[in-house]
Amino acid sequence: MEDQTLQRRAEKLDPREQHHWLDEAPTARAGPTAHRPVHQQGGRAMDAPREQQHQQKIPGYDLGSDKVAKSPISMEEWEELKKSALFSEEDIVYLRLSGEILEDQVQDLLQVWRGIIFDHAHLRAYDEDPQTHKVDTEYASAVAKRFGQWIHDTARAKYDKAWLDYQYEIGLRHHRTKKNKTDNGHTLGHIRARDLLAFSASIVATMKPFLAKKGHSPEVVNRMYDAWWKSMILQATLWVQPYVREGDF
Repeated sequence: MEDQTLQRRAEKLDPREQHHWLDEAPTARAGPTAHRPVHQQGGRAMDAPREQQHQQKIPGYDLGSDKVAKSPISMEEWEELKKSALFSEEDIVYLRLSGEILEDQVQDLLQVWRGIIFDHAHLRAYDEDPQTHKVDTEYASAVAKRFGQWIHDTARAKYDKAWLDYQYEIGLRHHRTKKNKTDNGHTLGHIRARDLLAFSASIVATMKPFLAKKGHSPEVVNRMYDAWWKSMILQATLWVQPYVREGDF
């Protein structure tokens, strides 16, 4: 019944209704009481939602702050990119659903992804001191925390200018422009574009079992999976902008 309801809403809602529904989606979900009125939360004003508090504790997580570089991509150009990837309002609906499903699986996903990185020397090198070939554990830990937050951000993205700017910032932090600077790291000073793009496939290709863990139908799982692929391709496209000669992106 839940799957059928979700599909009806995703497929039949007027676009204006979809935007209204998405605006009410759990963009900072912090458990079942996070969006209830104050009088339903024990009669007292609540502190910031747990997710917001968590974000504030992540070093270098600067989404929406003036520390983030401004993306050269305009909102109009972003709309064109979405069309190129066939990324639709329905995809946003299924990403929102995936956020609820993945909420308590973030660390498990990170373990899979970080395992892939550390199992391959050419990827692990980006976390190592090039002189000693030892992993910079402080750098790797800081990056992993933001990587986990990225899962939430992908599922709950508002696709506004702040989000677009942060994608550019992520690209700069992989590029020699800002690699190591956020965390004062002692690792290789540049991630090759080919590894950034290719590893993006490892991120989504391993997700389907996690998306299927909460009992949704295969059709709904596949739609979430497709939405993640589109989002991943779009984000990776934005991340490589610093690697592309001006005028060629």
